[in-house]
Amino acid sequence: MSRTPAQKKKKNEARQKLASQRRTEKIIREHGSECAFVVKKMVKTTILRVLAQAKARDRARQWKADNSERKRLADTNKYLRDKQAAARANLSYKEYMAQKKETNLAKPRRTAGERIKQRKATDENFLIRTRLRTRLGEFMRLKNSKKAHGTMQLLGCTQAQLLKHLQMQLRTGEILKSMQTDHVFAMELYNPSTEEMQYRVMNFSNLQPLTVHENVSKGKRLPTKAMAAKVARWAWPDGVTEDMLPDIYDGWSTPLRM
Repeated sequence: MSRTPAQKKKKNEARQKLASQRRTEKIIREHGSECAFVVKKMVKTTILRVLAQAKARDRARQWKADNSERKRLADTNKYLRDKQAAARANLSYKEYMAQKKETNLAKPRRTAGERIKQRKATDENFLIRTRLRTRLGEFMRLKNSKKAHGTMQLLGCTQAQLLKHLQMQLRTGEILKSMQTDHVFAMELYNPSTEEMQYRVMNFSNLQPLTVHENVSKGKRLPTKAMAAKVARWAWPDGVTEDMLPDIYDGWSTPLRM
């Protein structure tokens, strides 16, 4: 008895499904441990992404709750700007917002990572601030501690003052964004469990620009006397005295730079 086209199609699909299952079973038998590792890593990455998104939502909700008046004023100002723009375009507010939505949807969408990358390439201040925030975050997680305040508050200066402090230490022809921001006294010399220690380790006077090679060469060693002289004395780590510091590192041309 001949089969109908529908029956043939169904049988072919069943055969393909069975073949796919057998291929999967073979791969698991031959590469079981590798597959398990890949799956475990994918699951972990997904969970971390979901948790990060949830934390971001919680922070946004908390910010709105803590800054309700600021949020209300920002929304009011935005509404007034859009209403004025609609009037200039001879459109009703509803028509203008619909047109604005269409325009925004037509624009190529960039991820947050792409926006941050572009801003780092054009905004030196943002680049330095982001590097310091990331480094401090990594250090605090390593020490199982939490930041007492925002990074800029812990630095003890404004963004403009920080930029000026670092630029004053550059050699002729050097560009700050191509340098690394080094902690004169390495972060590992501090215990960040207290608010006072966080202020000390992150104080702007404890920062200096070095090339990648210089930073690797210096590592976690105590700074030279000339380097330490740039750091406010109250920001020095506990137990470190001037007589413990070297005059110059081997292979360096000056006490400050290679």
